[in-house]
Amino acid sequence: MSGLIFRVFFRREGLFNGRVSFHEFVYDLSGYGDSVLVLHVIVVYADEHFDAFDFGIEDGLVNTLALPDGTDVGEGFDGEAQDLNIFIRGNVERKGPTVPRRFIRVLSDGEPRPFKEGSGRKELAEAIASPQNPLTARVMVNRVWGMLMGRPLVGTPSNFGHSGELPTHPELLDDLAVRFMENDWSIKWLVREVVLSATYGQSSLSSERGAQDASNVLMWRVNRRRLTVEQWRDMALFTSGRLDRNGGKSMELDDPFNFRRTVYARISRLKLNDLLMQFDYPDANVHAEKRSVTTTPAQKLFMLNSPFVIGAAKSLVARLGAEGIEEDNAKIERVYGVVLGRKPRIEEIEMAKDFLSGPEESGMSRLEQFAQVMLVCSEAIYVD
Repeated sequence: MSGLIFRVFFRREGLFNGRVSFHEFVYDLSGYGDSVLVLHVIVVYADEHFDAFDFGIEDGLVNTLALPDGTDVGEGFDGEAQDLNIFIRGNVERKGPTVPRRFIRVLSDGEPRPFKEGSGRKELAEAIASPQNPLTARVMVNRVWGMLMGRPLVGTPSNFGHSGELPTHPELLDDLAVRFMENDWSIKWLVREVVLSATYGQSSLSSERGAQDASNVLMWRVNRRRLTVEQWRDMALFTSGRLDRNGGKSMELDDPFNFRRTVYARISRLKLNDLLMQFDYPDANVHAEKRSVTTTPAQKLFMLNSPFVIGAAKSLVARLGAEGIEEDNAKIERVYGVVLGRKPRIEEIEMAKDFLSGPEESGMSRLEQFAQVMLVCSEAIYVD
């Protein structure tokens, strides 16, 4: 039970020199037996002997507790791995029969073999990612396909059971799942296999086939999809030349000095970051099999007024200056090449030149405003 004692998320002002007051700290562990008494002793002891109570903190997580004499609070609580009872209706006070540690019977061919090595976590992981359990590979392939193609082969990514949807292309799903396992479960191989396919390379434009398959179930064209907030933010950082490729601890997404990839941002379960929340990032407290895609006024206002977007536009213009580009035509072509990956058409160059020749406004130059428009235009945000 030591894990329940010192693996506790605890955030409070007043942290200094590796010490923190446990004043008003309340944590309900009712139903866990003697561990409640241990936690109560720790809290009271810490509150009465604040200056003498030491512990370790890493990223706001209390991970070690020690008494003044150096004794680890967790000592004496880690015992032999043991099988647990079923908690009837989830109530820890109503114990059912003891169940041996093993893989799920309904997903096994016959009676599953009990786990004997330690806690059984390693054996459980091996059973989940076993060639004899193709469900794992099918689920992974389906999710990767859905991310790349805009629509999964199974419309219910977290439900492959009777109540879930059937795959639109079962042979394709099985083939990719088998070859995924044969290639050592390599996600890199799987992504390469999909993006190099003729299906992925199709245009998103409609044609006469749309009348027969308007929802594109047969994938006669690629689905037009919007970049996720993480992908778009990374793109803005990269094109503006501000992307920080160095490692380090996670940072708040609102930190003005956070130029690292969005995947390394700190995610709070208590309060989701406003940017992530505006752009359909799922609730971190619940399971989300896929993201919703919404278009709201708040998203448009963010693109217009956000310090992050304005800073990215100014950095992109500074990048042009650092590259020694002076002529308007060359600047326009460079912005199109960096942001959209193509050369501008003649009419696009003329429109951009007309905009750049307009009167200057306070706050941002015409070139910086043009760069901002390019960073948030539909062609930059959507994959066709």
